[in-house]
Amino acid sequence: CSIYIDTIVVNSLPSDPPPVISGKKAYCFGDPFIPLTVSGSGILWYTSATSTTGSTVAPIINTSIPGTYVFYASQTVNCESSRDSIVIKVKPRIRPDFTFYVHIDCNGGLVDFTNTTTNANSYLWDFGDGSPVRDTNIIGTSHVYTVEGTYYVKLTADSGVCSRDTTIEVAINHIFNAAFSTSPDTICAGESISFNDLSTPAGTFASYVW
Repeated sequence: CSIYIDTIVVNSLPSDPPPVISGKKAYCFGDPFIPLTVSGSGILWYTSATSTTGSTVAPIINTSIPGTYVFYASQTVNCESSRDSIVIKVKPRIRPDFTFYVHIDCNGGLVDFTNTTTNANSYLWDFGDGSPVRDTNIIGTSHVYTVEGTYYVKLTADSGVCSRDTTIEVAINHIFNAAFSTSPDTICAGESISFNDLSTPAGTFASYVW
């Protein structure tokens, strides 16, 4: 019998080189999302390093949802390449806020400020009186105003990526006013009279001398 031999040549194509993903990697809460760009052809997008089903549609992030997002992309000119990746972080919304307490004094006004901001780690205080801006990462701070008046205190909070600020009005009154009224204001000998304290600010005096 005859033996027939056939041959086939198998050409092994090299894998395509991985694409390169480019894009903004950190967003503040609510920032407009900038579409990712990627080099290469026949791009497939994945949401994990091991998922087997890719998409030709580039991912979009809702920046009103804080978190860490990871995307992968390959290209498929001949044989699908390995995957490049990009990590994108969306920071929580910074909520700058503070409370204050004014210590009333004859010659100056000491104000204690308590920082109640969330989702930030460094702060700038502008006390509104021309004094140097104070840089701090602590919860509270104090400031002395030497001239009475109304000041607009600005707190700027920063997370390293995002920054927001808030401004609150602070009124400083240094002067005490001693005042009183009598009831009645006219009496006969032997009758009693009442003296009523009208000093301001009310409730701030430790003692009185009549």
